[in-house]
Amino acid sequence: MDTNELKVIVNMIKNTFESELENEPTILIGADAQNYVDSMEELYLSKGVSLKKQFKCSNGMYLWWFNDNTIILKQNFRVKTLAHELRHAWQFENNEDGEFRFIEGVIEKNPILYYFSSKERDARKFARKVKSRVKGLNIGH
Repeated sequence: MDTNELKVIVNMIKNTFESELENEPTILIGADAQNYVDSMEELYLSKGVSLKKQFKCSNGMYLWWFNDNTIILKQNFRVKTLAHELRHAWQFENNEDGEFRFIEGVIEKNPILYYFSSKERDARKFARKVKSRVKGLNIGH
């Protein structure tokens, strides 16, 4: 996917939000994402989280703990994954109580709690909505 196609997809997804996403995250794909993960591993380990381990087991992630505002994606990501992670960026920016966080280590300690959290349910629902809108269009994967 080239940069222009990515911009079109990101804008289409952003237009699906209930309100504007003012601080668009940096999006890193493939080798760029892996290099970022490698460079940030020590910092994340200080919070008890292995970013390398989590990224290895996922298709994409929204990084916010250190005000990263970065989305990392595997090389062969799907539009649905990008939508899911952009939704997390939108949640972070539009969080009503001023905090956006999961319990530290919840993914490793209790993945079921993480999976059924309100943020994850909302991101999955949003990704399905986006997927239904792009179905049949010749964009993304």
